[in-house]
Amino acid sequence: MTPARDLSYIDESLGVLWGGIVAIRIVVTDDRPIFLTGLEAVLRREKDFQILVCCATGDETLLALRKQRPDVLLLDLDLRARGAST
Repeated sequence: MTPARDLSYIDESLGVLWGGIVAIRIVVTDDRPIFLTGLEAVLRREKDFQILVCCATGDETLLALRKQRPDVLLLDLDLRARGAST
């Protein structure tokens, strides 16, 4: 893994600071629980990532994006239509 860049000059409200390093704030969306759980587990191991929320529907994702304002959205492009407004 590549060492994280020092981003201490960035406003800490943009992410959680880990010793001067800003964590990348992530929302993850997938309607398959096994994939969602596995991806979350892998990403949580990295100190440079902060998982804000994991979503199973498009509606949950839209709400999370409005409330959490993540840096990155990892979105299943084949999200099933059930419960999704996207």
